[in-house]
Amino acid sequence: MRLKLTRRSVNGLLLLTLLAGTGVLGAVRDNRYGGDLAWAANYTEGLRLARQTGRPLLLSFHTPGCGWCAKMDGETFTDPQVVQQSQRYVCVRLESDVDAQLVRQYAVEEYPMLLITDPRGVAVAHLPGYVAPDRLAPALDKLYPLASRPAPSAGKSAEGAFVPKSGRAGAEPVAL
Repeated sequence: MRLKLTRRSVNGLLLLTLLAGTGVLGAVRDNRYGGDLAWAANYTEGLRLARQTGRPLLLSFHTPGCGWCAKMDGETFTDPQVVQQSQRYVCVRLESDVDAQLVRQYAVEEYPMLLITDPRGVAVAHLPGYVAPDRLAPALDKLYPLASRPAPSAGKSAEGAFVPKSGRAGAEPVAL
């Protein structure tokens, strides 16, 4: 049996292929690990770079299987305004199962969690849970002047990060 292809059926197949391809690309974008931010290799490297350049740290805490963490990667960390604002920070992505000591040190209790620190790793502010791009970009802009200057040195650990006696790493939640 011969299949007769008409111009209409060819156009329909092309359209179907295009739509399917767009859906696949959208799914890939939504699952991109870490989005488009420039991430330091690890906390130690990020802290070294922050101290060297005087830029604050943007610490992003994630945990395996976290849907909201994946949503941050796919939506928030790919947003052009968030990417632009993040360039003023040293960004470090931390995983709860790999970076357990830092999870304890910064008293992270929910995921995702964003912490803004001064260049020495002293927490200035935290943004708990999923943060949409239209809220994160202005928050990063607003927090930059506060985070780019060193906080008082009381309560520093040997690594330079604040170790809380109780509660959240010395930082308050940010009203967005």
